Amino acid sequence: MRPTGSGLREKPEPVILLAAALAAAVYLPRLGAPLLWDDRLVIAFNKALEAAPAWNLYLSEGYFSFSREVTWRPLATLSYQAMVGLFGLWPPALRAPGLLLHGLNAFLLGLFLRRDGGTKWATAAAAALFLIHPSHVETLQCASFNEEPIALVGVLAYANTFTAPFQ
Repeated sequence: MRPTGSGLREKPEPVILLAAALAAAVYLPRLGAPLLWDDRLVIAFNKALEAAPAWNLYLSEGYFSFSREVTWRPLATLSYQAMVGLFGLWPPALRAPGLLLHGLNAFLLGLFLRRDGGTKWATAAAAALFLIHPSHVETLQCASFNEEPIALVGVLAYANTFTAPFQ
């Protein structure tokens, strides 16, 4: 039997609440840890993020020299620039957006699965597993790896908006 509506009015399953609490217990204590790995090179030691570079740099080969990136990911670089401009190099503020995006991705995944006929419990379990799976640790603890959650928001938003439900 297919669910009706979007499922937004339904009471959340206890498994998703437990997963959210577990994810908070795992990820929140590390928010204040020192910047590590690529965070230092790409964000902390990158003085170009303190000043707004010209927009044409994001669309030229000059992007690689000012951003210190080896791949072209201007949205991620703009997010670093915004975070550094608003909060400086305070680690909790640099990591918090990634955690918020991770939560949003779990929510969007749950919506997609529920819309496509998943049971309430199975959908909650899948979203919960997504929240707490250890493969996300590096992406969530290293602020300079935020392109993965940013890209997944786009993919899941597209899937929820422009794809037909599974028949």
